[in-house]
Amino acid sequence: MYDLSATLVGHSADVRCCCMTATGLIVTGSRDMTARVWEQNPDCDTAALAANRWRVLCELTGHRGFVNAVASLKTTDDFPKGLIVTGGQDKVINIYCTGVAEPIKQLLGHTEGVTCLSTGWHGTILSGSADCTVRVWEDMELKEVLKGHSAPVWDAAIYPGTGTYLSASGDKSVILWKDGKKATVYSGHLDAVRKLAVLPDKTFMSCSNDGSVRHWDIAGPCINVIQLSSNFLYSLCLLPEGLAVSGEGGNLYVLKEGNVQQCLQIPALSVWCCEPLPDSDILVGGSDGVARIFSAHEGRLAPLLDREQMKEQLAAQKHSAQSVGDLELSKLKGPEALNEPGREGQTLMINRAGTVEVYQYSMGNWQNLGVVQDAYDKEKHELNGKKYDFVINVDVSETAPPLKLGCNKEDDPWNVAQKFINDNCLDQAYLTQIADYIKQNTGIDNKVMEIDPNFSDPYTGGGRYVPSTQSGQGQTPALGATRHFPATKVLLENIPDATKLIKKITEHNSSVNDKTRLNARR
Repeated sequence: MYDLSATLVGHSADVRCCCMTATGLIVTGSRDMTARVWEQNPDCDTAALAANRWRVLCELTGHRGFVNAVASLKTTDDFPKGLIVTGGQDKVINIYCTGVAEPIKQLLGHTEGVTCLSTGWHGTILSGSADCTVRVWEDMELKEVLKGHSAPVWDAAIYPGTGTYLSASGDKSVILWKDGKKATVYSGHLDAVRKLAVLPDKTFMSCSNDGSVRHWDIAGPCINVIQLSSNFLYSLCLLPEGLAVSGEGGNLYVLKEGNVQQCLQIPALSVWCCEPLPDSDILVGGSDGVARIFSAHEGRLAPLLDREQMKEQLAAQKHSAQSVGDLELSKLKGPEALNEPGREGQTLMINRAGTVEVYQYSMGNWQNLGVVQDAYDKEKHELNGKKYDFVINVDVSETAPPLKLGCNKEDDPWNVAQKFINDNCLDQAYLTQIADYIKQNTGIDNKVMEIDPNFSDPYTGGGRYVPSTQSGQGQTPALGATRHFPATKVLLENIPDATKLIKKITEHNSSVNDKTRLNARR
């Protein structure tokens, strides 16, 4: 069974991406706008503390936003230590010589943040972006742009075969590209597809915000669906004898033959990335700014002190009642329920003398994850001079900082969402996503506002977006700014509607005095 082997501590914000180079170095990218290159500490033995087993070789600078993706290129005669590639929120792809802090080249062209990178043995680089495109680079020069997705591209992978690629998107689809053209579209996921893994048997895997992993035949049909969680899944990677999957809620799943063998709990809200290391070890990056290595080999495990410390960190976490719904203490089981075995990854809430504790079953034992605290006992939060029960962050895009949204427990989420859209000039089509996000993060689910069939969006002029019966599972909105506001260039009306103009002028003249009326001489 897997357990903690090492911790890589140094980033000051989320570790969003990670990889291992051909020369055995680890690269991590972070929301602190840097990437770090790590090497094994030669002075450490098997008894060394987890935090001392790897050390920073170099900090890579050059991005002006989050580092969203990292990858490496193999060693060549020109670059005997290989190259490191990073992609950022600033729309730039940087290429570094290993061990050098400044980039030797920048690849430009994406019009929104770079979200993913993939590299091939022959020097090919694939880059995906929030601009909904995949770009193919060869010899560090642009070869082609693949257009076909209608939402940000979250991952791209090189499929065996010249000029054959896969891409995954927020539009819930995966596309197979051949010779620069869309060959096959794979549909089935109910939410954004976040990560791909190509298998050698002409199949591939995908994970999604819908909490599922899907196994696909390259010819088209979906072979299998594994519903792992109700939370978002962000990353997956192939292991010699299975699969590792990470996501929201601090979970790292280890699967074999489609079944969960182990569910590791990590003291971070989000486990953004997971990558395979030699000898079946797993590298992960989390929202707590720490990268961790897990191993199933006894000789590579961290000292017991480190492993117990991680369990203490998990137990110290405060779980808000808003994330588990309304709690009725009388209906919760007591501590005696912990004497019964569970299934790997199962969670259980226990009423211990009036205090609600959260446990998860892992490696044959119930592990204490922390105490649930009532979300409504918190003090009011201030935003723009007003007091709110809740202030939450809404990520409008990968290329912009999150916007803050305030609401009170008696508010209607739909009214709050509509006002948020109007205040920030966002697309009306995101109403349902924002309302669901409010409900998921606050526990508020008051009466839905009545829908006026004659409503017209004041920004687009279009009819109101009517919520569908499917909620989208409360996903974090990935919003794009409306294409009408703010205006970035002069808008010309060459052929105005004279009838409407005369009507408005007449209305104006009827409501003002003679001095301010419009006439042919003004």
